[in-house]
Amino acid sequence: MTMPYPITEEKSLGRTDRSGKWSLRRPRRAEGEVPRVKGDQVRVFLADGKYTVDHGRRQDDDDLVVRATYVAVVDMSRNHEVWIELAIPSADAKEFTVRVTFLCTVTDPVVVVRDGQGDAGRALLGYVRSHHRLFQLGLNHRVAEINTVRLNVQTQIEAYVQLKPPLIPGISAALASVEVLTPEELVALQKRLTVQEADHVVESGLADLTHELAALKARHAIEMEETERRLDVERKKHELKMDEMRLFFQRQQQVIRNDMTAASDDFATTQMAKIYQAIGDDPIKAAMIAGQKGELTSTDIAARVQEQRDRKAAEERELRDRSWALQDQDRQWNHASQEREYETGLSDRERRYLVEQEERNRRYALEDAQRAVERMEVERMHRIEDGDRDFQREILRERSDAEKAQLRRLWDLEDGEREMERERLQREYDTLQAGLKHQYELAAADREREHARQDRDYEHAVGRELRDREDRLHLLGVRLDMLKEIAKHGHLDEISLNPRELIGSIAVDTGAVGAVVGGGEVPPALTQAEEADDTSEGAVDDIPQATDESAFREEGLPG
Repeated sequence: MTMPYPITEEKSLGRTDRSGKWSLRRPRRAEGEVPRVKGDQVRVFLADGKYTVDHGRRQDDDDLVVRATYVAVVDMSRNHEVWIELAIPSADAKEFTVRVTFLCTVTDPVVVVRDGQGDAGRALLGYVRSHHRLFQLGLNHRVAEINTVRLNVQTQIEAYVQLKPPLIPGISAALASVEVLTPEELVALQKRLTVQEADHVVESGLADLTHELAALKARHAIEMEETERRLDVERKKHELKMDEMRLFFQRQQQVIRNDMTAASDDFATTQMAKIYQAIGDDPIKAAMIAGQKGELTSTDIAARVQEQRDRKAAEERELRDRSWALQDQDRQWNHASQEREYETGLSDRERRYLVEQEERNRRYALEDAQRAVERMEVERMHRIEDGDRDFQREILRERSDAEKAQLRRLWDLEDGEREMERERLQREYDTLQAGLKHQYELAAADREREHARQDRDYEHAVGRELRDREDRLHLLGVRLDMLKEIAKHGHLDEISLNPRELIGSIAVDTGAVGAVVGGGEVPPALTQAEEADDTSEGAVDDIPQATDESAFREEGLPG
C-alpha cells in the first residue's frame, strides 16, 4: 500500500484537561498525541481558525500545540513521484492501461491543508480524465497495435500538459513519463509469436543450410572426383618413378655385387698367397695365424703344437732307434767277422771279399734305412700338407661365408633405405592430400560464414528500414491528430504557425514525401488533414500570428 501524498498523517486534537490535582501545572499534550515529523516533513496546526506551520521544533507543552484542534503532517520532499492509472477503450472490446507519472513538490503546506489536498494522485487523475480526447485514441486500434497507441497517448498527454498545466493548490506538478502498460495476454501472445518466429527462422535457416549443404556436397563430390583423378595420375607417376628407381637400384646392386665378388676373389687369392708364403710347411705357424684371426682358440693351438712336437719327437726317436740298431748290427758283424777270421784263418782275399760283401750289405741296409726315413719324412710332409690344405680350405670357406654375410647386410641396408625412401614419399603424398583437403574445408567454411553474414546484414537492414518507416508514419499521424486537436479546441491563435512549412517539416521528418517546400506536392493524407481543418475551424492561413512559440517548439513542432 502506497503512502498518501502530500498529507501523510492528519489528526484531530481534543482539549487538554487543566483541572485536578495538578491544575497549577502548565498544560501539555499527552505523549504520542501529536505526531512526530521527519527531516523532509512539516506539521500544520489549526488553532483558533488559523493554520500555523511547524518544522518539528514545538514541544507538547507549547501554547500553540495545546490550543490546536487539528494537526496534519505534510511531505515537503521535492520531485516526489506520483503516478496514476486509467483505462482507455480499444477497438476489440479491451482496454489499454495508461500510467502517467508526475513529479510533485509542495509549495505551500498551509494551502494544501486548508484546501484539503491530501491526495495529489486523486487530483491528478481528475486532471488527466478531463482530457476527453485521450479516451478516443485507442478506438481505432486493437490491443496488438499498442506501440501506435503509445506514441499517440504520449504525444496527446505531453501536448495537453503544455497547453493546460495541472493546477493543484499548494502543489506544483510536472510531467515525468507516460506509459501504456502491455497487457498480460499480449505479452503471452508476443512470447508465442517470438517462439514461432524463432522456430520459423530456425526452420528457414535449416532449409537453407540443407540446400547449401546439398550444393556443397555436390561440389565436394565433383572436387573429390577431380582430386581423386589427379591423385590417381600422381600415384601412377609415383609408381613409375619407383619402378625406375627400383631398376636403377637393382642394376647398381648387380654392379656392386659383381665388383665385390671380383674384389673378394682377388683378395682371397692375395691372402692365400701371403698366408702360404708366411706359413710355408710349418703347421705351427698356420695354427698361430688361425688363432690370431679367432678361428682357433688358445687350447686348440696348444693341442696342435703339442701334437706336432710329439710327432717330431716320435719320428726322431724312431730314426735314432734305427740308427742305433744299424750300429749294433755293424758292431755285431765286425765282431763276428773278427771271430771268423780268427777262427777260420781265411785268407786276406777272402776276408777282403767278405768285408766288402758285408760292407755292401751294410751300405745297402743303410740306404734302405735312409730311404725308409726319407719315405717317412715325405709321408709326414704329405700329412702336414693335407692338414694345411684342409685348414686353408676351412679358412677360405669361413672367409667366404663372412663376405656373403657382409653382402647380405649391405643388401638389407639398401633394402631398408629404399623402404625408408618409399615411406617418406608416401608420407609427403599423404601430407599434400591432407593439406589440400584442409584448404578446401577452410574455404568452404569461409564461404558459408560470408553468406550467413550477408544474409543477416540484409535482414537487419530491411527490418531497420521497415521499423523506421513505420515510426515515421506513426509520428506523422500523431502530429496531425495533435494539430487537429489544437485547432478543435481553438488554441491556434496562441501559436505562430505557417501551415505549409509545418506540413513540409512533418513530411521531411517522417520521410513520407520527398520534397514539400520548394514546389513539391503535398501527400494526400496531409491534404485531407488540411481540408478537414479548414472546414472545421476555418482557413488556417487567416490565423493570426502569436508571439509565444516556446511550448510547441519544446514538442519538436516548427514554428
